Amino acid sequence: MCAFFRGLLQNLDGVAGTEPNARGILPELMHTAGFRSVEETLVMPTPSGSIALYRRYRP
Repeated sequence: MCAFFRGLLQNLDGVAGTEPNARGILPELMHTAGFRSVEETLVMPTPSGSIALYRRYRP
């Protein structure tokens, strides 16, 4: 799935917009944007890679 994501999806959608997700730093980016208590609540595998759902709090 990783090779598919990096090889096809990033070429279609652009590396700049998808690289943070590929590196797994979305929770860190959400925290930097002012969200607190960021937690991954569900990960669903799909043919093109996993989809993660997050819960967060913004004061």
